[in-house]
Amino acid sequence: MNHSIVENAQAVVFMKDNKVQREMLFSEFEAVLDSFIPLPELAQSQSTAVYLEINPQLLIEAAVFFRINFDREGFPDKSWNVPLSQLVESAAHGPDLGAGPIKLSCYTQCSLPWLQRSLWDPDMTPGVNNFAALKKVIAKNRLGLTYVPQAPVQPNPIAVQPIQENIPTLNAVDERRYEKSSILEIEDELREKYQKSFRNRLANTLKKQRLQLATLKNRHQQRIDQLNLEHQRRVDLHKSEIESLKTDLAAQERFVSELKLTIDNQSLKMANVREYFEEKLKSVKNVGDEQISILNRHFEVESETKIQAATKDLKEQLQMREIELMYLSEHQKNLADELAQAQRERDKLQEDKSKDVLQDIVDAGISFVAYQTGLGHLNVSKDEIASYMSNPDEFAAQKCGVSLPTYKAWLAHFKTPTCQALQKDGSVCGVPITRVTSPLDFHPGESDRCSDHCHNNVIKLNAVNNK
Repeated sequence: MNHSIVENAQAVVFMKDNKVQREMLFSEFEAVLDSFIPLPELAQSQSTAVYLEINPQLLIEAAVFFRINFDREGFPDKSWNVPLSQLVESAAHGPDLGAGPIKLSCYTQCSLPWLQRSLWDPDMTPGVNNFAALKKVIAKNRLGLTYVPQAPVQPNPIAVQPIQENIPTLNAVDERRYEKSSILEIEDELREKYQKSFRNRLANTLKKQRLQLATLKNRHQQRIDQLNLEHQRRVDLHKSEIESLKTDLAAQERFVSELKLTIDNQSLKMANVREYFEEKLKSVKNVGDEQISILNRHFEVESETKIQAATKDLKEQLQMREIELMYLSEHQKNLADELAQAQRERDKLQEDKSKDVLQDIVDAGISFVAYQTGLGHLNVSKDEIASYMSNPDEFAAQKCGVSLPTYKAWLAHFKTPTCQALQKDGSVCGVPITRVTSPLDFHPGESDRCSDHCHNNVIKLNAVNNK
């Protein structure tokens, strides 16, 4: 009996923390991509989803774990362009979900390297296994897929030849030999069959374990990158704080030296006044004790008056300095705000000027990919083209998650990996060092130094921190 061939179904499942947020047919997902149907529950977030190909027995045969961004209204990012079917065609094998090893494409197992950042790794930890969750939700068939039971495999009938009357019958010895040889053949066949089955199961288990190890390694590497990024931010913050403290210390030292000079001048004046009155006391030493006490009191009052006047002048000067600094900082802030406003207006004009052309290009299905030294290909969305054109290095630094000075220092190091430390004679060391391939792993003042100068920098930094 002939059965009509039923093609594999295509579906998209949105997941969060090993829980299914929403499932839909691929035709519905295409309507979402065309901005016909919003998804308010996924608004203003980066969602993790899985593209599935399901056979008529409701078993998963292919899976692509991808990411997609949604705006505040629940519509997907218009620049999103991940060829899911192409990733399935070039995907490697994954775990067995009932229909043999599936075709799997994820962050660790991506056949198109420039799309790796758009994919994510499934969690295969016992208890939170994403594959088990997907298998369970597809088995429930809430999408209403057509189910076709698998026809049982019927053994090929053995043609029984009629016994000819002229065939001689076997005696008892021949029958025992025939039965023994048949049993041995059956044992060999069964042994070979079970060994082959065991080898296949072992190979599938090894593939599954390798995939799980690779995903765990990538997850740990992403965590390390986040920690490196946080460490770099803290290092930059501490460096800026140290520079600020050095500037404040220099200003305080100048202010103290000025106050010391003023006090010295006042002390000199007071010494001259004291000498004058002492000479005056000596000239009137024959005057009575009463006149001497009057002169002493007059001297003390006059000295106190001069000291108070000098102190008042210094306080007024200090207040004037503080007011000048306040007005200067306010003026700098206003200038910075005006500069930022001018830059925003310039960027807006450039964006409006090229918006129509870029929109036509994006609507035509063309993606923008930029090549950056040491980083490879970077996806550039329509909204990011203006910032990339104005400053490619700053754009690449933001994509890498580092500051612009750190990225420029790393780029110079990537092109010429030599020690940049200054020697006593003012020349650059220039000793070849190991190239740091990732900006997140690069620390200015450490990664671009040889072992000798890096050790000296650590000693100097510890000395500054101890102060």
